[in-house]
Amino acid sequence: MNKKPLTTSIVINTLNRAENLNQVLNSLQWQKNHFDFEVVVVNGPSTD
Repeated sequence: MNKKPLTTSIVINTLNRAENLNQVLNSLQWQKNHFDFEVVVVNGPSTD
């Protein structure tokens, strides 16, 4: 099986927004896309 290289990266920068982050990630999971993508989450010094 030939796997195509990723063409898109989605970078999410977050700080103390755990609830919002869950909503965003769930939304991305159910997107109907015709391409592969990766999600990179950058978490600052959150307290949540």
